[in-house]
Amino acid sequence: MREPVKRFHTKSLIICMVIIVSIFLVEIVCAYAFVDDFSFNLTPSASLSDDVLDEYRDIGIDIDPNAVSGMIDPTEKTGTKKEYGNIAYKINVAPEFKDSASAGNLMIENHADNQHLLKVRIDTADGIVIYESGFLAPDMHIPSAPLDAELDDGTYEAEATIEAYDMDTQEFIGSLKKDITIKVGK
Repeated sequence: MREPVKRFHTKSLIICMVIIVSIFLVEIVCAYAFVDDFSFNLTPSASLSDDVLDEYRDIGIDIDPNAVSGMIDPTEKTGTKKEYGNIAYKINVAPEFKDSASAGNLMIENHADNQHLLKVRIDTADGIVIYESGFLAPDMHIPSAPLDAELDDGTYEAEATIEAYDMDTQEFIGSLKKDITIKVGK
């Protein structure tokens, strides 16, 4: 005589699936609980080589010391240059800093398709300049940088001014403003 085939009860199977999914979700929550900077880049950033920096220095352009080569998301390159006077950029509208001396996730990008150098200045609503970048050439970004001014822990309404400059003459072309919120501390 054959032994009867044991069958899983549907209820038991559902309980097992719920336990597995719960464990997975707890692992994700725990992983994020210990991460201070939630921004990430799937491709490693390449710091600028001395050769690249020397090329710009030779023509009188001081590239920001926190700049790295490449775009935040390289798949956004189109290969078609923007029209002169037009820019594409990125900036984190809610950067966070552990304290005013630590680097925060500014995520400032000069798109690879631009024809202009960019600089960024951030002012608080009180008019205090809390950050000024050096030049960013096209296809460069600043993943993180410290503030230039000391701020107490808290949340600050601020305005980022993105300035465009001519690549050859470094003449100011124009600017635009973007409202952002800076968080310092936990």
